[in-house]
Amino acid sequence: GFRTSLANMALALFGAGKYEAQMQTVLRRDPNAAGMRAALAAALFVRGELALAESAWQVACDRTEEGCSRYKDLAWVAEIR
Repeated sequence: GFRTSLANMALALFGAGKYEAQMQTVLRRDPNAAGMRAALAAALFVRGELALAESAWQVACDRTEEGCSRYKDLAWVAEIR
């Protein structure tokens, strides 16, 4: 649906280095989007914002229905996500 489209756009923008505003839009509409939380954590980590990255990761792990277990499997992330 619409949220999935927003999430896909945010991930495409992440690849282009223009992602944070779109990720925040997705998370405002769906705060429990574990995939978007994991992507935001990765983006923040790459930028060197380790405390914010850790916080985003913890939210993905602890406060979403999906959790973060699948995102710990790098093969799944590379092939599926």
